[in-house]
Amino acid sequence: MAHEFTHGYFSQNHCEADDDECIMQDAKGKSPKFENKTYLCPQCMHEIEQKID
Repeated sequence: MAHEFTHGYFSQNHCEADDDECIMQDAKGKSPKFENKTYLCPQCMHEIEQKID
């Protein structure tokens, strides 16, 4: 739910960093295992902060 919320509310794209725990990682058409996704990586967080400011 956090992944889809972040897409919708912040217009955030999928994560471009190689961070398997970032909630914005693309599932690439597979069933995502979001229990392994625990946070926004620094790159995604920075991009969102830029949108807020």
